[in-house]
Amino acid sequence: MTMVDNICDGLEKAHIDLRLDTLPIEVFLHISSFLESGFLLRRMSLVSKHFYNILCNENTWKIRQTKRWGHHGVYPPVPVNDDEFCWSLSCLKREEQWKLWGDEGNLRNVELKMHIGCVDAVHLFEGGTLLASGSRDRSILIWNVEKCFEEPSPKPVVIKDNAHKGWIWAFCISQSHLLSASWDTTVKIWDRGEDFRLVHQFNTRVACLCLATQDDLVACGTFDKKVLFFDPRKGYEPITWYTAHKKPVLALGMDENRVVTCGEDGKIILYDLRAKKVHKEIVLEHFPTCLSFRKEDPVGLFYVGDKCGNVHLLDSEKFEVVQSYQVGHKRTVQGVFHSLGSVFTCSRDGLLKIFEPSNGLKEIRSISVEAELPAVHALNNTMALAGGDSIVRLWSPVEGF
Repeated sequence: MTMVDNICDGLEKAHIDLRLDTLPIEVFLHISSFLESGFLLRRMSLVSKHFYNILCNENTWKIRQTKRWGHHGVYPPVPVNDDEFCWSLSCLKREEQWKLWGDEGNLRNVELKMHIGCVDAVHLFEGGTLLASGSRDRSILIWNVEKCFEEPSPKPVVIKDNAHKGWIWAFCISQSHLLSASWDTTVKIWDRGEDFRLVHQFNTRVACLCLATQDDLVACGTFDKKVLFFDPRKGYEPITWYTAHKKPVLALGMDENRVVTCGEDGKIILYDLRAKKVHKEIVLEHFPTCLSFRKEDPVGLFYVGDKCGNVHLLDSEKFEVVQSYQVGHKRTVQGVFHSLGSVFTCSRDGLLKIFEPSNGLKEIRSISVEAELPAVHALNNTMALAGGDSIVRLWSPVEGF
């Protein structure tokens, strides 16, 4: 007989009224362990102040995660300040991802087939309700995510034919604009509030391969090894640039003070925006091809994929490789995206993989597609996958999830 059983047996013998709000905290937490964290946080915690005090204790959720996934490895995979880290939110996100990807019955998916060339860029925005896809057919399509699952033959809500004169390679989002980058040496700015009207464009003089925005700054990584900066407040005037790589800049991430770039020269470089100089660099055995660096991430880490199918976890504060993984990809990792609840990777080998975000990087699910997969992006439990077969594949929770 367990300790909880002993307590309940003793209460029954003492003729004490057994209600959830009169149970010992240990018993209540044991019962709660069988309930979903979303139900506990969004509903149960609002029933009474007593429940609120128990369920809003962050240690409750830290312990819950350790019991549920402790054997998968350390989480978060880099050290965090317990007082600042939101254990309840991270537990919620991890449970949601396991429920979605560990059980096919909780997901719906659809194939979007309006492009006629390889799709190299996908980006979810507006809380995951809209999706932008860019292709080598030079078009940009904007999709209403919910309508894609309602219509037998989904069609985009906005079509920008010949949006660029070259392959469309990257997207990013500012407060009011969608930015697209292309091999035609331009970055174009589309107004999200006016049917995606083209409001501006600027020339990077050479193919732009990656984009990032931060407040009043746009950064572009280019084929000729440069990182260029533009100011949206002044009509996207060029501000400055630097060259730190010896080969093309393939991926880029940025926050308030730093820019992280991956180059075909095998380097991952940290550039200090305030000091205007390279602060640190890491050299990988196989050159990095993509990264997931999220400025809003509450954990100081990011992920990098490389040419030979490996994934690397980096501590963004110390700027060092924490761990490298052979995750089962046989060819180049072309896309990686991480959140509190999961890590997604996609590759030229046609595999999409979803991992548990502890340092063990346990695989939750693997999906095989008969095409190379250039990019992946996820937001609010919706995930979009770019396809070399001109198809965009979209996954979203079933209704009532």
